[in-house]
Parts: sequence; C-alpha cells; structure tokens
Amino acid sequence: MKTSDVNFYGAEWICPHKLGDAPVNTYVEFRRSVRLPEFDGSEGARLKIAADTVYAVWVNGSPAGAGVFPDVPPERQFDDLDVARFLRRGTNSLRIVLYI
Repeated sequence: MKTSDVNFYGAEWICPHKLGDAPVNTYVEFRRSVRLPEFDGSEGARLKIAADTVYAVWVNGSPAGAGVFPDVPPERQFDDLDVARFLRRGTNSLRIVLYI
C-alpha cells in the first residue's frame, strides 16, 4: 500500500543523528517503551512501518516482523504488522533494527 493512500495521524520519519555519516553495512537500533494501562488485546494492535532498507521488529523481546523496502520516495510502501499477540497491559518494549 502507498503511504500517500493512508493517514498516519502525525507520524514522523525517525533517523539516527548524522545517518549520512554512518559507514555502510551498519546496524541502527531504535527502542521505545509504551505503557498500555487498559490493553486486553480485544481491539487488536497494528504497527505500520516503512523503511529505506532491511528492518526487523521485536515487541517485548519477541520477533514481530521483518521486511525489505527497495522502493523510493515519494511512492513509499509500508508493512502493516499485527502485533496484538505480543502486547500486554502495562509497559511494553518496541525494538526496531535497520541494516544500512
């Protein structure tokens, strides 16, 4: 699906500081904790992700998805991952690793 066809509710691109200076064949890791005080899984949970390269996602330490994006802007593609089974009530961890 093209990102231009989807409303991402204020989502922003993230990238490491001075990524242009990073050597090739490097891993870049992003981590975030998210607190879900009322989560029971009944409503599901989706993670939409687009990357300029190979990526892998872990939720609470479990592999939740991986992909490759050979396309170029502005017609970005994205993966829509169902991550509800990895989430729990309380604090959850999200880890995304890119290979550049």
